[in-house]
Amino acid sequence: MPHAIYQLFFWVHRLSIDIALGASAVLFGLSQALLLPIPWYFYVLLLNGTFIVYWIDHIQDSAKSLLVQPGARHAIFKEQRSLFVFLILMLFVVNAALSYLYLEITVILWAMVLLLSLLAYLRFHRSLKRIFILEKEILIALLYTISTGFTPLMYFKSAYFLDWVVFSLLLLGVFLCTLQNLFSIARIEQELDSLSHTKNICHRFGSSRLKNLQDLMLLLQLVCLALLYVLFSHPHLMQFCLILLLVSVIQYALPFWFKQSQTMAYRWIGDGAYLLLFLCA
Repeated sequence: MPHAIYQLFFWVHRLSIDIALGASAVLFGLSQALLLPIPWYFYVLLLNGTFIVYWIDHIQDSAKSLLVQPGARHAIFKEQRSLFVFLILMLFVVNAALSYLYLEITVILWAMVLLLSLLAYLRFHRSLKRIFILEKEILIALLYTISTGFTPLMYFKSAYFLDWVVFSLLLLGVFLCTLQNLFSIARIEQELDSLSHTKNICHRFGSSRLKNLQDLMLLLQLVCLALLYVLFSHPHLMQFCLILLLVSVIQYALPFWFKQSQTMAYRWIGDGAYLLLFLCA
């Protein structure tokens, strides 16, 4: 890979731009699958919110000397801490202004609940008891799914139980897809995390068990796809589900392509795979 392109990808990932765009792609895919017209400002709110959450997390991690190596992603957040704190405050102001101008009070209240949940995770996730449901990867996948599914949930209006079953299966698919990415990264980075005294789910359950769990998750996603086809085989719905399954397969395959975390390419591929959901139409 040419050095200039490598640096471009590195900076995109360093600033969590790929993650923010991926979250927007999930929102776009869900809107297309459910035939919901999502206004532009919800995408801005999601982009800004993603930056806020990840930048706060990176600022916290930048306090760990083992993570702040020359050229590492966290180094810039330590060197430019004041700048990122200022940018986070500006993004808060922009989101507050957009919420005031465009959102109903009930939506704002639910958004505040989501925001407080995310902030609580950032504050306490390092000290939570290590039981399965509170594992970092499980919580991140759950909060990611809720964050990307929040707007469709606000707009999805149906009196039919079957429609809500379809909606729930779509969110389950997003959750499983996100878990695939996080579990694959945990397997790849288990040695690196051990060196930095960071625990991931792979250290507790082992790489082979985690791989078996990923097999089951991929099978469950296939079952969900088949069930959705039987319940409601709309072309837009099937397109989203098939692309989401492709994203999951790519993320599932990452540990086979990258045995160790020698480059950041596995993260670029895993996070960038979500951008395929922009192909939904």
